[in-house]
Amino acid sequence: MKGRITCDQINAVVNNLNKAMMAKYKIRHQAPGSMNTADRALYYRYIKEENKDTEGCYFIVEDDIKLFTSMKMDKRFHQILIILRHCQRLREIRTSGIIRYVIC
Repeated sequence: MKGRITCDQINAVVNNLNKAMMAKYKIRHQAPGSMNTADRALYYRYIKEENKDTEGCYFIVEDDIKLFTSMKMDKRFHQILIILRHCQRLREIRTSGIIRYVIC
């Protein structure tokens, strides 16, 4: 592990990422006509965030993590993301100012 990060801390981040991913794609797989205005705005934001690089991939952005979880986006969180990238559990796609975290 890197520094003093424990396996429990990494697993907690992975669980929170999974929770954010499930919440995002629960909204994403609904019909826009059956949503309230807040969910519909999120739905159209998710459509806008997709591009040819993320076609067919499940991904989240930092705004999704902030919205659906109570995690802090601090240095320790980014170190855990680096560990997950090294283990090939996570991939970053950086385009147009948005960092997309693709679950592998």
